[in-house]
Amino acid sequence: MFNLTKQDAHVVTQQTLDALWNKAEQLGRVNVDHPLFNLDYRVEIMFENRSGSRIYARGQARRIHDALESAIKEAISLGAVARI
Repeated sequence: MFNLTKQDAHVVTQQTLDALWNKAEQLGRVNVDHPLFNLDYRVEIMFENRSGSRIYARGQARRIHDALESAIKEAISLGAVARI
């Protein structure tokens, strides 16, 4: 059985957040907003399609992880391709 300490849980969360952030950056320019009077994080990934049109994929959630994941899924569904 696993016994995670509070410190271990933070490390796992940090690694997951770093991986999500890297994935989002591979898809386009990332912008994160957390308004003062709103509990939700807002994530926006801007990328360009083949013809040069700018496309914005957005995600919103109370946890930054969930907002990033939502924006990543939307960007991919809209045709974003990872840049190397």
